[in-house]
Amino acid sequence: MRQILKTLSKEKAKEIVGIVGIDTAYNILMQEMEARPKVQGLSMPQFGQLQAAFMCRRKGKLIFMANPKIIFKFGSRRSLEGCESVKGYWYVKRPLFTVVEYTNEKHEVVRKFCTWKLSRIVNHEYDHLQGITIKDHGKYWYGNSHLEAKYGKR
Repeated sequence: MRQILKTLSKEKAKEIVGIVGIDTAYNILMQEMEARPKVQGLSMPQFGQLQAAFMCRRKGKLIFMANPKIIFKFGSRRSLEGCESVKGYWYVKRPLFTVVEYTNEKHEVVRKFCTWKLSRIVNHEYDHLQGITIKDHGKYWYGNSHLEAKYGKR
């Protein structure tokens, strides 16, 4: 298991060019997500690699997204989020619906409509690719003790 960085770069991730680059990112993220069964998403910048790729977990299914582009966002909702790279839990406003276009692990360009929970995860991981963390637009929630008891200390 690779170590997740606690301080992320503020630089934007670079587009991944070529099949080998996409395959490498996919293999790294798949290995790391399988090693962390409770994590909802991880991005390449969390491992010190400024490559535009992340993987989400929703309803037990892993979804790999390389070179994602947010096409559309609608609505908003505030909720508590945690992050493997940021201590604690934060209130963050996220879109209720998102349409994202990306390249999958089969090198196909996909356009996906995401509803609330997947939309939240996609936008969280997409922020990492833009050099943004939940600290940058969230509000720290001070009552973390019961969440840490339930989900583990961050």
